[in-house]
Amino acid sequence: MRIVRDELDSALWGESTGEIKFGNAHIPLPYPVLTSTDLNYASEFSREFLTPISFPNQVHESKKLWAKDFVLKVLDSREKQQQEIDWINANLMKAKDNAESKMSFFTPLLTKEVPVSRKIIDLLVGIQLDSELEIVQILDSQRLSQTEMALVIKENVKIIKDAGKEPFFLTSTAFDEELFKARLEIAKKTMSGITALYSNPTKHSQNFNALATSKEENFLRFLSNVDRRYPKFGKCNVVPIAMLCSDIFSSSLGMGGGSKKEAIKKEQTNARRLNNECLGHLTMAEHQKEYGEKLDCNCPVDRGNELSDLYIDHKGHLNDTFRTHEPYAVFEAVEQAREKINSGKLLEEYIHKKEYAKQAYEELFKWKQSNILSF
Repeated sequence: MRIVRDELDSALWGESTGEIKFGNAHIPLPYPVLTSTDLNYASEFSREFLTPISFPNQVHESKKLWAKDFVLKVLDSREKQQQEIDWINANLMKAKDNAESKMSFFTPLLTKEVPVSRKIIDLLVGIQLDSELEIVQILDSQRLSQTEMALVIKENVKIIKDAGKEPFFLTSTAFDEELFKARLEIAKKTMSGITALYSNPTKHSQNFNALATSKEENFLRFLSNVDRRYPKFGKCNVVPIAMLCSDIFSSSLGMGGGSKKEAIKKEQTNARRLNNECLGHLTMAEHQKEYGEKLDCNCPVDRGNELSDLYIDHKGHLNDTFRTHEPYAVFEAVEQAREKINSGKLLEEYIHKKEYAKQAYEELFKWKQSNILSF
C-alpha cells in the first residue's frame, strides 16, 4: 500500500488530497468508509422494497461489539474463533457483492470492562491473519506500558508482514493525550497506518490535533466509528470534522439505544434524513420548510421520489430507508469537498455554504481561539 499526498497551498487543519494505491485500486483522499452496519440497513431496505443497492465505496469496515463474556468465550474456543473468521469473510463477500470494495478492515469495538491483555491482542491478530483480510489491526491496550506495547507491536508487525499483509494500529482518541501521542509515534515508525476510534472532539482535542498533524507519506489516518451527528448540534453531520483530521473515516453503529418498536413509533414524524445541501439531519417538517418536497440526491432510495413519498410509502421502515440513503449522501459530500480542498477553497466555497458544516467548523474555530489546540 502506498499513500501519495498532493501538496496543498492552504489547509484548514489536517485535510489531505492525493490517493491510496492498494493493489490495483486507486482510492482518492479524503474518503468515506462503508461499514457492515450500512450494508445491513441496505439489505433490510432491499428486502422490503425490492430495490437493488450497490454502493460506490472502495473501502469497507466490518464492525462488531466485543463484550467481556464474548471475548472470554472466543479466547477459550477454537470453534468460536472460527466463527469470527467466517463472519469476517462473509462481510468481505457482502461488501464485494454490494459495493466496489477493494480494501477492508475489521474493527472490534471492545466494551470498557474488557481487560485488554497480550493474549487478547494476539488472538485478534490471529483471527485477522486467518481471514481473507489484507489489513491486520493490532489492538492497543492501556494496561500495557510503552515498553511492553512496543514489544507486542514489534513481534506482531513481523508476523503480519511475513504473511504478506499490511499492519495497522487500532487505538482510541479517548486515551490520555501523552499515551495517544506516544502510540501514534510508534505506529508512524512501524506500520502502514493508524485506526483511531472517535471520541468527544472537545474533550480530547489534543488527540485530534495530533492525528490531524500526522499527515505523512505512506501513513494512513483512519478515524473510525465517528458519531453520525455532532453531539453539540444534533442535526449536524460530522463529515466536515472527520475530513479535517483524517484521510478516511467511518460512521458509528448508530445514534443510541431504544427498541425497534420505539424507533418505528418515533420515526413517523421525527425520522431524520441527511440533506446534502446543508449537511444536516432534518425531519420532514424541517426539510419542507427549507427545501420543499424536492430531494437533493439521486441515489436508489430517492430517485423518482419526493420527500412525502418516502414518509408515506416507507412508513414503518424509515430508519432503513434513511440509513441506506446516508452513505450515498456522505460519498457525494466528500467528492464535492475534495474538489474544494484541491483548489484551496474548502472554507469559503464548501463549509460556509452548508449551514451545518459551518456550525461544526465554527466549533473547531473556538478551539483555535481558546488556544486549546496548537495551530
